Amino acid sequence: MLRQEAAGDPVGLALYVVMDALTPAERVSFILHDVFEIPFDTIAGILDRSAAATKMLASRARGRLRLGAPAAGAHAAARASLSPSAGGRSRSWRSQSRTVPSRRSAR
Repeated sequence: MLRQEAAGDPVGLALYVVMDALTPAERVSFILHDVFEIPFDTIAGILDRSAAATKMLASRARGRLRLGAPAAGAHAAARASLSPSAGGRSRSWRSQSRTVPSRRSAR
C-alpha cells in the first residue's frame, strides 16, 4: 500500500527508497532519535538492545543514507526488477566488469 501511494508522489517515492535501504532496527533507531529526538536509552528499551547498540544502529543508518549503500537484504524488489524474467539486464555487474591483468602476467 505504501509503495502504491508513494509512486504518485516523487518525494514520497524518494523517501520510500531511502528508508528501504535501512534495516528495520536502523530505521527505528534513526527515525526515533534523529527525527523525534527520543533518547537512545528509550529507543534501547523499544528495540530490546543496549543504548550503545542503538547509537551504532543510528550511526550506521546515517552512513548508509550518506553513501547510498543499501543494507544487506534491502532492495529485493529492485534486484528482482533487474532479473531477465522481468525484462531487466541479463547479466550481473560482476560478469560485465572488465578483467584487468595482474602485474605478474604482464611481465
